[in-house]
Amino acid sequence: MPNRKDELELIIKKVIKRVLEEQKKIQIQEKIKNTYIVFNEDWDNRYYFLFEELNKIKDKNIYAVLLNEDCSVYKNKIEKLYTFTKVIKLEEFLCEEEDMVIFPVIKRDEVIHIASCLSDTKTTKLIKKCFENGTEIYILKYGIEKLTGKEPEKYKQKILNYYKEIFEFDIEIIENLKVVM
Repeated sequence: MPNRKDELELIIKKVIKRVLEEQKKIQIQEKIKNTYIVFNEDWDNRYYFLFEELNKIKDKNIYAVLLNEDCSVYKNKIEKLYTFTKVIKLEEFLCEEEDMVIFPVIKRDEVIHIASCLSDTKTTKLIKKCFENGTEIYILKYGIEKLTGKEPEKYKQKILNYYKEIFEFDIEIIENLKVVM
């Protein structure tokens, strides 16, 4: 049975954690000029989670970056779900150090390419540009491709190591948009 001292300690730790999270959020908000949300070539239903979060956010410069070549259908779909400052193609994407880029969904293969420093896909080219400009990069936790649990142990470890490598590149996985917006 926990005693009062343990309970008090736990409460203090929770309060400190919350204060630090809020402080980080404020620092990020003061620094950020533009926010870019990157949409993969194919529609993913996990984007609906993103739009639920976005609709709670006001007064921000939020741009949609479409990686799809034929983006007219894609553009129409996302514009019905949220009013972005502007919807742009990869070729129009310019980022600065004060900007932030968010990937609501990212494929496992893309993580492997990023960790291997390859810039051979639209996603990895965009990330390379972000690295070169000092732009902060975030991946939403619910957008990470999950393992099935049936994979060989060595494979699982290798994939986890790729994630560890991208963390070393200062790419952060965030629980939700509230963490940074």
